[in-house]
Amino acid sequence: MKVTGIVGSPRKDGSTSELVSAVLAGAESNGAETQTFNLNELDITPCQSCYYCKENGKCKYEDDYVEIVKALDESDVFVIGSPVYFGEVTAQLKHFIDRLYSVVNNQGINNTKLVLVHVQANPDASLYEGYIEHQKNMLYGYCGFDIVDSIQAYGIPEKEDLSTNKTFLEKAKEIGSNL
Repeated sequence: MKVTGIVGSPRKDGSTSELVSAVLAGAESNGAETQTFNLNELDITPCQSCYYCKENGKCKYEDDYVEIVKALDESDVFVIGSPVYFGEVTAQLKHFIDRLYSVVNNQGINNTKLVLVHVQANPDASLYEGYIEHQKNMLYGYCGFDIVDSIQAYGIPEKEDLSTNKTFLEKAKEIGSNL
């Protein structure tokens, strides 16, 4: 099995990265091959809504996104993580999501399994539930992903807060080992 992690946080070693890594570590414990893309470190042009992909079967931009699309084709499971900033995923993840248009309209997602990781500083677990459910159903479900699990870590403003609340890390590892 091949599992690919997508980290949408601008913080290279932040709590989102830690939780995505925990899911991947759980998958590795069962023999999965894993890889991770940190979107903030990649050159990904935002979608220009030019419809080149509709006419040519692929996006016209030959940037780092091409490697992610290749990984999407080769992976059994994608793990997508993002902090929630001002009620939404980060700009880095939004670029990734918008570029999915070229994949969805051409080769398709083909029911790749998906695990979602959301991290928020606010301690109110219910604050972003509506947004996260909307993302699951209207965005990732529409794209053709098979959402198999998710984790919403709340009250985690800094990575160090994961060590005081180990429940989220334990759940992330469990999700990965159950893949």
